[in-house]
This record gives sequence, C-alpha cells and structure tokens, in this order.
Amino acid sequence: MRRSFSTLIAALVLVGCDPIASVGAVVVDPSGAPVAGAKVRFECPDHGFGDSALVTTDARGKFVYSRIPDIDARCKMRVEKEGFAARTLTRSEVAYTSRMVDPASLPKVQLQPAE
Repeated sequence: MRRSFSTLIAALVLVGCDPIASVGAVVVDPSGAPVAGAKVRFECPDHGFGDSALVTTDARGKFVYSRIPDIDARCKMRVEKEGFAARTLTRSEVAYTSRMVDPASLPKVQLQPAE
C-alpha cells in the first residue's frame, strides 16, 4: 500500500511539473490573404526540442502547435513557403500561452514575396 501511494504521488508531481505550452499565428501575404501550406519549423537551441518540429499552415493560413515544452525567448519559428521570402518569428510575434491558444486571438504575421 505504501509503495502504491508513493508511486501515485510521484506520478502527480511529474505531471504537474511537465511544462507545456501552445503557440500559433495566422500567416498572410501583403494583401492580407492567408498563406496555406507554409512550413513552420521550430528552432530551439539548448532546449531538447525544436529542430525537427514542423507544422504546416492550414487553408486559412493558421498554425497552432500544442503540448510543446515551455519555450524561452531564444526559440525561433522559421516560416517558409515557395514564392515568399522566409521569415523568422520570435515568441513575442505569435500567440503563446501555457494553455490552448484561442484561434480567434491569433496574430497575423506577414510574408513578403520572394525577390
């Protein structure tokens, strides 16, 4: 009984300490039209997370990535889409929260046409 209780307490502590967050934005072109199919790659040095994490914007230009580790200000998101110049975003340019991102409150980030 004592071992089961200790195991339960340890499991609760681990779940409570698992720092997770959600991040998102809407990618648009200069006219404000959504950019569907843009690739968003996370680059989070010294975090054990990032370089392989990749999400794609939907038909409305939206991306939301949930249940990621609590990213710090050094974490960058690189947005790429053929025909547009790549753009690197910081945490301050996107919606970032310790719970689910509200899709209605996503900021717009603009891609410029490639030269």
